[in-house]
Amino acid sequence: MPNADAQGWEAGFRKLAADTLRAQRAQRDALNQQIAALKAQRDALDSLIEPLEKALASTPDAPGAEEPPTDRPVREPAEPYLEQSPKQPLGAVDAAVAVLRAAGEPLHFSAITERALNADLWRSNAINPKNSIKGALNNHIRKAGAASKFRRVGPGMFALQETSDHPSLTDHPDTT
Repeated sequence: MPNADAQGWEAGFRKLAADTLRAQRAQRDALNQQIAALKAQRDALDSLIEPLEKALASTPDAPGAEEPPTDRPVREPAEPYLEQSPKQPLGAVDAAVAVLRAAGEPLHFSAITERALNADLWRSNAINPKNSIKGALNNHIRKAGAASKFRRVGPGMFALQETSDHPSLTDHPDTT
């Protein structure tokens, strides 16, 4: 009987191997079809791009004619009021003070973060730097209480306190 069991096991293994092979071939065929469709899309785009590139290359001052393609996000220029970024990055609170002072109006913490990063006022290695600024502002308000440099004016919205009790808000030269 051991011989019959071995033959049954071997037959089961061969059936499993054949089924797996069939499934993998079907998967390969599906991928080949997807690749062919993507190549066709690429060729169609190339046929649209080539005449445009030739037309742009023939005009000397064509916008974008010399721009190499890039996969990196384009960094917006620094805000005009923050052109001169500090030599060392500021802390989150000080960067928020500078951004809010320059804005002259309350801002959402995400806008504060974007402006501080774009102007090289503040740097962060955090996965979500917006949450870092939000947390720093909330902690400052909670710890400083009435002496805080900031006040909340809405959900996620912060403004500078309108008081001259804060030397950091009044002792700096005018940035306008």
